[in-house]
Amino acid sequence: MYCIEKPHVKLFEIKKSKFICHLFPVANVEQAKEYIKEIKIKFSDANHNCYAYKVGSVARCDDDGEPNKTAGYPMLEILNMKEMDNILVMVTRYFGGIKLGAGGLIRAYTSSLTKALNEC
Repeated sequence: MYCIEKPHVKLFEIKKSKFICHLFPVANVEQAKEYIKEIKIKFSDANHNCYAYKVGSVARCDDDGEPNKTAGYPMLEILNMKEMDNILVMVTRYFGGIKLGAGGLIRAYTSSLTKALNEC
């Protein structure tokens, strides 16, 4: 399993929507939930704050209003595929006026995560 050493933030713009990818190393589920709460408060004006996390055998994700399985679940799949552990990814989206469709959303969220992970 692989982990990240420190928090990382990366901003992406895709078809006028802004995606802010936050990566956090987490030691336990409670810490992941605390980061989720902090980001939701900090970016309460955003359209969506989607997340996925893996801590040992516990894995959770949430689409936060995006169509079902277009944000949190695909990000969780990336974490599984890259054998990541003790990590929380949270992507904040500010809608830019152009609908991306289900496939476009999946690509936007997974590419944001993949590019941010590659920087770590």
